[in-house]
Amino acid sequence: MTRPIPKPLSPAGYFQPYIDRIAESDVALVLAQQIEPSLAWFAKLPETRATHRYAPGKWSIAQVLGHLIDGERIFAYRLLWMARGGPGVLTGFPQDEFVDRGGFDQRPLADLIDEARSVRASTLTLLAGLPELDWSTTAEVSGNQVEMAAIPWILAGHEQHHMEVLRERYA
Repeated sequence: MTRPIPKPLSPAGYFQPYIDRIAESDVALVLAQQIEPSLAWFAKLPETRATHRYAPGKWSIAQVLGHLIDGERIFAYRLLWMARGGPGVLTGFPQDEFVDRGGFDQRPLADLIDEARSVRASTLTLLAGLPELDWSTTAEVSGNQVEMAAIPWILAGHEQHHMEVLRERYA
C-alpha cells in the first residue's frame, strides 16, 4: 500500500467540494475500497437501463460511468505529471464533449465496469509506486492552483459525488 497522502492544505477552487466529501484520513484506502461497491451498483442494473437518463439532456447511467473512467485517467495523468516535475499548466477537459464522443451508450455495461476496475487498479499502482514526494507541490489545473496531494482526494470525492447522484436519481 502507499504511504499516507496528506489532505491538501490550500483550497483547490472548483475541485474543493470533491475533497471535502472525504472524511477518512487515508485516501489511498478509500480509493482501494470504494470502487467495488460502486461497480456492484452498476453490475446490478439490467443492460436495458444503462442508457436511461433521468431527464432530457442529462447523461445516461453508462455515460456517467464513462465520465468516471475518463476523469480518473485524466487526474492520474495530472498526478504523474506533477510527481515527475512536468512543466507548465495542465488544461481542463471538456467533460460534456468527452462524454458525447465516448460512445459509452454503445458499449456493454459489463465492459465499462471492467474498464473502470482496470483504471482504478492502475491508479492504485501509480500511487503505490510513487517515491517520497513533496505532496504540497502545486500546478495550475483548469485555472486553479492545485496541490499534488489533492489529486487522490479529488478522485475519491468525484466518484462519491456521482455515485450519490446515481443512487438518488436512478434508485
